[in-house]
Amino acid sequence: MIAAGGADAVNAPCRPDPAEFIRTNMRLAPVPSVPEIRLYTP
Repeated sequence: MIAAGGADAVNAPCRPDPAEFIRTNMRLAPVPSVPEIRLYTP
């Protein structure tokens, strides 16, 4: 059984790529740390 609008919400062509959306809206900045470990803060 599919919830109303479930398929439309997942396959909507106007939705941005989730990773790109996070990058553009979270304003993450790299934090100086051990080169092998990258930490990000808002």
